[in-house]
Amino acid sequence: MKGLSGRSRNPVSVLYDALTHPDADLGMTNPSAVDWALRDDRAVSHVVLGKGKPGGAWHANLVSRANNEDVLDYLQAMDGSILTLSFGTWMELPDSDFMTFCDGAKRPTVSTVARYYKNFVAEKQLSPHFLDRTVVTCVRRLFLNCNSPCRKILLEASGMTSSRRRSLSARREVASVAASPLCMAQQAPGVINSCRRRRSVSVSASTLDNDSPYVWEVRGYRELDVEDDGDGDDGARVPFTFVTPNVVLATGTTDSKNRLNVPGEDLDFVMHSLARVEDWLANKRTWDDLPLVVIGAGLTAADAIVAAMSAGVDVYHVFRRDPLDPRVIFNNLPASLYPEYHRVHALMTKRLVEPGYRGFSKCKVIGIRPSGHVLVECENGCGKVSLFA
Repeated sequence: MKGLSGRSRNPVSVLYDALTHPDADLGMTNPSAVDWALRDDRAVSHVVLGKGKPGGAWHANLVSRANNEDVLDYLQAMDGSILTLSFGTWMELPDSDFMTFCDGAKRPTVSTVARYYKNFVAEKQLSPHFLDRTVVTCVRRLFLNCNSPCRKILLEASGMTSSRRRSLSARREVASVAASPLCMAQQAPGVINSCRRRRSVSVSASTLDNDSPYVWEVRGYRELDVEDDGDGDDGARVPFTFVTPNVVLATGTTDSKNRLNVPGEDLDFVMHSLARVEDWLANKRTWDDLPLVVIGAGLTAADAIVAAMSAGVDVYHVFRRDPLDPRVIFNNLPASLYPEYHRVHALMTKRLVEPGYRGFSKCKVIGIRPSGHVLVECENGCGKVSLFA
């Protein structure tokens, strides 16, 4: 690993990037040093669970399916016309040339990336492994090295008589494993635990090892469309349970709101996602004659500012750091490749002045009032300032 450097602190990631995209951080488009080969004998049995299509939050059409603001907050899908922050080659999957797919665009649109990932799944015949429109409600460990009924049930259901790897059969008794008071179950960190709600579940085939100290139980439901019978419910929830020796949590951060933890943050006019902002700009249901207060100095804040100013809405921009602080991400982006973000940065530094923008640097929000006022505390001697939201 000596002599290699990259954007990650993970040495494996740095090595992988160096082999698959040599000198990509320098703007080079050198061919990969890796040859890919399909080995059926090394294939790993797996299933991929997600709310949307393959490609996840890259699919902007998730927003069009949302019927209320809560869903808009929950999905946090991206606008399909936005250019990606990363170069196209950085998002390339094995044995599938991205530059050819996007006709050579260095920074493709979000919708192009979504089509690329969806096409990859179809092209590599991976569709049987992907389940969309699923919601995982619980992930937890079931320990097998104990004298509890769970060990006997799991081993008998799978037909295990030795340490050989066998498949777990669909047996109704397995659904009762989680309810056993003697089976030490530990909830995985950061996962909602709703497993106590008993439902009729089916267990998919999975590979277990008799020598493993525990297995993972993954529960949830899949939303399916059914014919509307007039009762207002046009969908059905089909529960599922998977038992598996390994689980990868690859949920990203698109469902996680950034919160300030200040009074008034939960008022109905406070928005925590770009999707909500875009929906508000499109409908302008409330606060029509007042500016929009944007808090933060990240890329999502910049996207919100660009969207608001393009729609003719004035912006008050509040952020904690000096705009020239190297930790502000715009200072690390080449202006030639990211002109839309450098326009916002120029407004923050006052190198560019536009009548629809007013910046408040080195300030923090300390409260939001029902009247629409945002209370701001600044370091430059201005004390507490009341802004209209």
